[in-house]
Amino acid sequence: MKKTLLTVACALFMFSCAQDDELFIEETTDMPVQTQLTTAEAQTKFAKILSKAVSNSEDVRRFLKEEAMTYFDNDNDVFYPFVKDKIVQGTGSRTFRNILLSYCDSEEELESIEKSQPLLKIRTEYSL
Repeated sequence: MKKTLLTVACALFMFSCAQDDELFIEETTDMPVQTQLTTAEAQTKFAKILSKAVSNSEDVRRFLKEEAMTYFDNDNDVFYPFVKDKIVQGTGSRTFRNILLSYCDSEEELESIEKSQPLLKIRTEYSL
């Protein structure tokens, strides 16, 4: 009796553990996976882009100095969202953002930085 009961129980367990493949179908899509940059990654990428722009253009250096002298938040920081669409003197009609774009690998790179860091400030240190 015990053997019969044990055999029936084992048979039930084996059949109950079978997977139904139709329940576990994974849908694949061709949508690109968007990753959010961490604060450190975004700041590092922006610093590299800004460093290239500042080292290659005196007009950008002058622009940042003039913006720093406006004393946003009682300090000489430059608030990027306020200045990104301002035209940099000496570059024709190019905005600060357009100049930075020329030093990026792609426009998506700068957009991801802007999304990750909406309150980005550029610290400036200079003496009068």
